[in-house]
Amino acid sequence: MLTNKQFNSSSYLSFLVGLAGVGIGVAVGFGAGAIPVVVGLLLGVVAVLIFFLLDLNKRY
Repeated sequence: MLTNKQFNSSSYLSFLVGLAGVGIGVAVGFGAGAIPVVVGLLLGVVAVLIFFLLDLNKRY
């Protein structure tokens, strides 16, 4: 079991990873047009959700 502090830092890391995914998606999208921006944002949100679910699985 993770302690609360470990869980928080793990969640923070996954949040940063998700934000990085959003940032990359937006940067690529601005080079290619509007639709890739939306796709990049969706991928970033999905990444955050996946990491959050993985954190929950580790916690319980």
